[in-house]
Formats: sequence, structure tokens, C-alpha cells
Amino acid sequence: KINEFSVGFGPKLFGFKALKSKKEGDDGVQFSVRALPLGGYVAFPENYNRTLAFQLETERQRKIEEYEAENGKSGFFSSIFVNKKKQEEDRIAKLEAENKANSRKWWQFNKKTAKAKEPFDPKKPIDIEYYDDPDYLQNRPWFERAVVLSGGVIFNLLLAFSLYFGSATIGPGVPKPIFEPGAVVAAKPKQAGASFGVLNQGDVIVGINGYKLPVSSAATAGASQKAISDIISEIRKTPPGDDVKLMVKQKNSPSPVDLSIVPRPMDGESGPQSIGVTLSSNFIRTEMAHASNVGEAAVIAGSTVQELATDTAKGFASLIEGYLKGNNNAGRGMSGPVGIIKMGSDVVSSSDVNAIVAFAAAISINLAVVNALPFPALDGGQLLFVISEAFTGKKIDQRVQEEINATALLLLLLVSAGSVFGDVGKLLQ
Repeated sequence: KINEFSVGFGPKLFGFKALKSKKEGDDGVQFSVRALPLGGYVAFPENYNRTLAFQLETERQRKIEEYEAENGKSGFFSSIFVNKKKQEEDRIAKLEAENKANSRKWWQFNKKTAKAKEPFDPKKPIDIEYYDDPDYLQNRPWFERAVVLSGGVIFNLLLAFSLYFGSATIGPGVPKPIFEPGAVVAAKPKQAGASFGVLNQGDVIVGINGYKLPVSSAATAGASQKAISDIISEIRKTPPGDDVKLMVKQKNSPSPVDLSIVPRPMDGESGPQSIGVTLSSNFIRTEMAHASNVGEAAVIAGSTVQELATDTAKGFASLIEGYLKGNNNAGRGMSGPVGIIKMGSDVVSSSDVNAIVAFAAAISINLAVVNALPFPALDGGQLLFVISEAFTGKKIDQRVQEEINATALLLLLLVSAGSVFGDVGKLLQ
């Protein structure tokens, strides 16, 4: 059972209802188009009475307040200054006395007695009665839910595959960047840098400390970036005062030359070792891959999707690793919704069909990778709950899942809001 199919997020622009069944209370499925065209979602109905749950939770909170007023507020400081064990014993003794007073004696068999009070436990959650309708997603077997939760990621990848397949067959072709071995010195070295007077803009570093960079002409952008990371890692682990031996291909030299540079700390005396240059991929040109038959088109589209998905996943892994290590510049190049819309409008205004298709495919692959991340509130996080159920045989309480997802969603919204402010700042510059 489904409540809504939505293309995009945010305020609804227009929509309609369809697929109404003969079941009582079923008013059909809502199909919506929303303001932010960044993917979409499927809304499933809840399998419990949320209004009743809210009322029970409100009553429980009221009882907790009464309990804390009578027995002392629980917490870290109260556990130090108050003997909670004695308070609990006194409370139970009081309830037992009340129950004993209300209990029926042998000569009172014909009289109604008060029902014994059950001690209130502030740690006990409210009891929720879940619906057992098999049409609800939460009541389906775990493997069926896993298939449904994987649908969004699979669809995004299939969409990107279809776009590349069309470009390779009836379109202008799929763009394939061509790289050569090495990392290019992208800008003139700074005068205070270790490479000033040694390296020049346009020089290509093809080896370091006797190690040749293993980048072939068939390399992807991700592989070329890895070559740059290898150079940086080798420089940073150089002991202070020691030099690095570079194999450099210069403009006026027919063959690579050997140069030695002594790295310096980036930030005075405490920063990582650096040679003071900006490196970029040794990009040569872009070739358009055309297919002569359906099989070849499938290979081109599949390999392109695989390459982009792998590079995107590695990029997110590096981003998360940078955040965990406290790198404040880790997400500096990341764009949020405003930045993506701006890039999309620039691409569409160019009237370049190939660029539009490539942009749409890239967005689709990014959405697939992001949704596959094992983070609550994303499809990958929901799959973790399902996989946990498959291994343990025990379903995680739905309300617990909702609380975890709500917290994770708040974090995602905060990150998104931060990226929006960054995008707006870039537009105003």
C-alpha cells in the first residue's frame, strides 16, 4: 500500500489521485510534482495510530513529571546526591500498603475491591498496537522490504544507464576523458614555496622517489586523482630536511628530467610537508564513444555508470573521512540544492544536448550513491534495519526507527542548510 509517488521535494506544484481500489477507506494513490527537482520519494502509510500514540506519550510524560516531583528528578546529579534505591523501596512499600488495604478479606467475598495499582515505571515505553494489514510495507517479509527499499537506488542507476545508452546509440556519443601519466603543475609556484625557481606552470610530474605514476591513457578521472594523492602522500611523509626526487616532464625537454626539492611545512613550522604547488590531472582531451550495435552500447553505458558511481562513492568516502579527521575544508567544494539548480540552469541554457544528458546522468548517479549510504533516513540506513532483522530474526520497533530517522534527518537538513548558505554566498560573489 502506497500513499504518494512524488517527483521532486518541497512544496507541491500539482498532482492527482489514481489507482483507487475497492477496499474500504482506500482513496487511491497521490501522484505529485514538487518544486525541487532533485530526485523523488515514495510515501508509505504508517501501521499504527499516530494520534493515539501521541496521546499516550503525552500522558506518560505527565506521569513522569508527577513521579519525579514525588521521588526526585532522575539524572546524573541526582544519582550522586539522592539515594534513589531507598526512594524506590519506599515507593513500592507505599503501593503494597495501598494494595493490601484494598485487598479482599475472607469475610468480604461479596464486596467489590479496588484493583491493585501497578508501580509506574518511568523507563517503560508506551504500548503501541500495530496494524496487521499485510498490504502495509512494514508487515511484509524482510526480503520484500529490502527489494522495495533498493528500488530508488536501482532506478537512479537505470536512469543514468538509459541516458548513456541513448547517447551512445542515437545521440552524439558518451564523452570519455583521456588522461596521460602524471600530475600537472596547474599554477605558477608561489615565491615562498619550496618549488619556486625549480618547477614551472605546465610541468608534468611523472614520478616521485623512483616510483612512476601508473596512470594509463584509459584511466578515469578517479584514477588520475589517485595519482595526485599518491604524490601528496609521498611528499608529506618526507622527514624534515630531506628532499624528494621528482621525475618531471618539462615543455622544452624531450624526455623527463630528475629534480630534487626539499619540502617545507605548509603553515609555518607545524603544517604538513609541501612543495608549494597546485596539482591537477593530466587531462589531454575528450573523445566521444559511439556504439555500432546494442551490445556495444550496453558495454559503454554500463562501464560509464560503473566508473562514475565508483568515483562518486570514493569522493563521499574521502569527504566523510575528512570530516571525521576534523578537516574544516573537507566539504568546501560541495554544492547544495541551490548550487545544483544553478549548475543545471547553466547547462540547460547552453543548449548542448550532450551536456544536459551528462549532467542528468551525473545527478542520478550521485543520488543513487547518497541514498545507498548506510545512514538513517536514507535508503541504505533503512536497509540496515532490514538486514539486522534478517540476521537476528527480530524486527526493530518502528517507533524506535522513526526516532533514529528523525534525528538523522535533522542532521541532514542542517548540512543541507549549510550548503545552501555556501551556494548563495558563491552566487553573490
